[in-house]
Amino acid sequence: MNKKFGIVLGLILLSVICYYMFCFCQKQDNIIVGKDTVEVWNNGVFSLGKYSDGNHLECRPNGEPLTIILRNIKCFKKFNGKIFLYSDDGVAIIYKNDICKVFFFYSDEEMKQGYVIDDDNSTWWFSKNIESVSENVKLITDYNEFQPEEKKVLNNLAIK
Repeated sequence: MNKKFGIVLGLILLSVICYYMFCFCQKQDNIIVGKDTVEVWNNGVFSLGKYSDGNHLECRPNGEPLTIILRNIKCFKKFNGKIFLYSDDGVAIIYKNDICKVFFFYSDEEMKQGYVIDDDNSTWWFSKNIESVSENVKLITDYNEFQPEEKKVLNNLAIK
């Protein structure tokens, strides 16, 4: 009886240790990655959040409320100290200095006061609150504002 009790107690202790080791291994940039977080960058300023409709690029500077910057991220790549992200809606590059440049694939006619009008005439919010994180997020209107080597990486992500 005592031997079985010792084995059960040992298994419980081992389970608790494994759980805490798993949580420790999930820690990135002083941020614990939870079940709804795919990646965390720049000490928590930017993250890739898991939502029911896909993975979205998020910005949360200095513990401010979360702002979704770019939705439905299809793939991303870390290269030369930058993070390159591709979505059906646009592309983004996160730089080391906590700046993220975002380019949307929508024309001026499709973008109305922070909303995008889809093919079926439904609208969805894309950046209405980006002003709240304007120190960290720069919307660019011309794809050529990216450097040639940056465009090469983004173009390679687009064909994946």
